Amino acid sequence: MLLGISSWNGRYKTAYIEELVGWACSRFPRVDVMIPGYGAAPTLVAAGRPPVSAVQRAKRSVNQLRNPAERAMRRAGVRDPAGHVHPWTRLLSNAPYSSRLAEAHQAYRHDPVVRAACRDTARAALASYLATPHAIILTARTPPA
Repeated sequence: MLLGISSWNGRYKTAYIEELVGWACSRFPRVDVMIPGYGAAPTLVAAGRPPVSAVQRAKRSVNQLRNPAERAMRRAGVRDPAGHVHPWTRLLSNAPYSSRLAEAHQAYRHDPVVRAACRDTARAALASYLATPHAIILTARTPPA
């Protein structure tokens, strides 16, 4: 079971994370948790936070998600809980993931439907974070080759 936990979703408070991870550990032979890494900082910058504040907030968010997930796994008897909680940034050193990411970048560059879907998702994420009724204009940068 792979659980994805978002620092930008208010539902993921400490008690809820511990309950969710504990529940999953009681029902599945293996549980892994994905959490945002420090790579979440650019989203905060795009939403208007100063870069230093964005990095500090991203670091704090990583710990606020990692710690209760690891605690719940430890209580459930999982060996090496830290080995089951994965920040997104750790994926960059994973060869299969890096290969799929390169394919996604290629699709973004060359497929207008994929590009539009990515931009729509980014706009929605920023609008949700800002929680303001005004429109957001987002210019997505093409990823490097």
